Amino acid sequence: EHGFSTAVGLQTMTYRYHGLVLRGRRPLQCIEDELAYFEVSTSASSVGVTFGSAYDGQRALHIGWRSTAYGYHSDDGAKWRHDAVAGPRTNGAIMNGVTFGEPFGGHRGSAVDTVGCGLDLRRRSVFFTKNGKLQGTAFENCCLSRLCPRLYPTVALHEDGDRCRFNFGAEPFLFDIAAFAVSDARSAGVIGGGELPTPETEDDGSDDDDTDDDDSDDSDDE
Repeated sequence: EHGFSTAVGLQTMTYRYHGLVLRGRRPLQCIEDELAYFEVSTSASSVGVTFGSAYDGQRALHIGWRSTAYGYHSDDGAKWRHDAVAGPRTNGAIMNGVTFGEPFGGHRGSAVDTVGCGLDLRRRSVFFTKNGKLQGTAFENCCLSRLCPRLYPTVALHEDGDRCRFNFGAEPFLFDIAAFAVSDARSAGVIGGGELPTPETEDDGSDDDDTDDDDSDDSDDE
């Protein structure tokens, strides 16, 4: 009736709605060595994965406010966890996330960043990326199954004018998930940021050529 949708059936879709939770129809599936991953280009929002009916058809709700959920929030870069292991920090009146990564997006769609969320079923962890850069492992000892993650890709837009566009692999990811699968950042369980291995630059022999040129100049002078 209001033009809202809570089911993401295609690989990529675009939305411009107010205060809306958008969730995929199917759980994330492994795409690389027990890793499940998706990216979303979004403005002000929270990005992550959820399980259960608490987020179905909701408005004015962000990822991590209800169980079960693992989220990354745009306004302050905080991470939010709500499951059987832990919940949001609270003083009895206000819930707070935990400092994690860089903020992303902009007010009322003024800026858009690409945020990635991944599940590592082998390590039972959740990690996030921003514009192709690893923000780090956000959560460990998560409620994951090695055979079926059962966690759905989810975005909660913040206010009127915010927007998002999902990518489940129909387009190349900004983040190199294949490199991450074999990187130290994965095996070390980096918390709060990490770097993928940089290919070593092969010696092209340019220094040797300079030396030879110098020797030839000396012989000419003699």
